[in-house]
Amino acid sequence: MRYTFFIVALIALVLTTVASCKKGCTNPNAVNYDKSAKEEDASCLYCDSVSISTVSVTKLFKDNNSSSNYYQDNIIRVRVSGFIYDYQGNGCKDMAMATSCNPAGSNDRTGKLSVKFESQISDTIVVISAALTITASQTEGFSYSKVVQNTIIPPFETVEIDSNIFIGCIRGAIGTTTPNLGSTSYTYR
Repeated sequence: MRYTFFIVALIALVLTTVASCKKGCTNPNAVNYDKSAKEEDASCLYCDSVSISTVSVTKLFKDNNSSSNYYQDNIIRVRVSGFIYDYQGNGCKDMAMATSCNPAGSNDRTGKLSVKFESQISDTIVVISAALTITASQTEGFSYSKVVQNTIIPPFETVEIDSNIFIGCIRGAIGTTTPNLGSTSYTYR
């Protein structure tokens, strides 16, 4: 009996020692943080984002229909805002940050944009249908397009068209972003 007790105590001691010596990533900011690890083993992986650029662009659009009561008046303001992130770290590839423009996945720039239409008319509702495009110079390397159908914008109100649109493979800071409206028609209520 004494011998059995000694064996059980020895096994418990060994298991406790092994469990308390578990190695792993002990940094809670790492993508592979192991809360059960007791000892750092230099296996931590990181993929941190740093905001490197912001964009805030507005552009006014006029009603060019010569038979309209608002001919040549500013009808809609398109407001584009957003930010660009630079992802860096030894864990970005493991987090599937690798893209076609950056197969290594160790350094990638992505961003998010928000697009709003703001009515510039104080006395009537604007209903707009248009093909919206947002482009940047070739060094930024992205474009966005959306067809907007019968979007109602009350007087001096703002309507969000898209929020936090994801854009990947950006090769530089956004500085020359241009919103455009094609095939635009306005009706008024």
